[in-house]
Amino acid sequence: MKFLDLSGYMFSGKAAVSDLISEFSGFSTPNYRSEFDLIRIPNGLADLKHALVDEWSWIRADAALRNFIKVTEVLGRSPSGLWEKLFYPGFGYSTKYQGFTKKTDKFVNRLTNGVWPIQWPYELPSLTPLAYAKLRVLSRMRGTHAWPEIAFHLCSGDEFIEQAKYYVEDLLVGDLKDGAVHTIVTHNMLEPFNPAASFCFFDSIKSIVVDRDIRDIYMTAITYSYGFNDIVPLYSRIVGAFDIDLFIQRQRILRSKTDYSIKNNILRIRFEDLVLDYDQACQSIYTFLELSGEEHKFKMKSFNPRDSKKNIGLWKNAPQNIMRDIIKIQQELPDLCYQ
Repeated sequence: MKFLDLSGYMFSGKAAVSDLISEFSGFSTPNYRSEFDLIRIPNGLADLKHALVDEWSWIRADAALRNFIKVTEVLGRSPSGLWEKLFYPGFGYSTKYQGFTKKTDKFVNRLTNGVWPIQWPYELPSLTPLAYAKLRVLSRMRGTHAWPEIAFHLCSGDEFIEQAKYYVEDLLVGDLKDGAVHTIVTHNMLEPFNPAASFCFFDSIKSIVVDRDIRDIYMTAITYSYGFNDIVPLYSRIVGAFDIDLFIQRQRILRSKTDYSIKNNILRIRFEDLVLDYDQACQSIYTFLELSGEEHKFKMKSFNPRDSKKNIGLWKNAPQNIMRDIIKIQQELPDLCYQ
């Protein structure tokens, strides 16, 4: 099975490319808001790889695996009922990806060379004051160190990449029975500034990263739009758009961390080019994905460039108080403004 990840810099037009790809035969494309976070989420697969492969340490390998177990428990959880929804967060992966919990348990077991209970001083920083006080009292009564007990995982990390590849593909392919599908599409599975860092989790993967006029990204971040920015106070905070200086700084850092020289299996396209030069943009995507135009069987069914023209040049209609921010963006980030 092949994989294709679509990503962007938030409000940069990834949904348009997702709609376009859904028109191709042989591609399994979920809704653009359905994201696979297992790799890049803190304490996810990328962090686990760093501890078990890149900079192995028996101490950090154990901590990373236990943190991975905790985060996958939250990812897999689908809270039901008032009590669970109130106290337990969940991402619903057990519903989205068949057998998520069992497959994760098997993956963890394959990575673990041994498990045994020990008292561990490196868990102390994670304790609340109340938990530490309780531990101190119990330790005095038992005559032991005031260290919390953990189930220590001994991990060599020797077969991590092979096991991770099998695990991820097993999750994403699941019970897919359509024999005509040759490529699974994901959204924001990889980081847009360095998707190649996580190519190691796949035998065959490509990445399309979408960028857009930074002024229109800003306008979308501070303006309500159904299906994209339907909670303005939340998303404007995430993108830093509530403060123009923070917004500019965030965008500058993201682009400075992007290695544009890496082009193997990575295609970077602009939202404006897809809309204004549709045929040429499609041809670039066909070539990148090694497709013929004939495989674009449902052309214009999901993405019509004429409908998306209204999302280009949003900044031109900004009110006067916002236009001051637009001018500042143009002065600070001229290379990110579409000409």
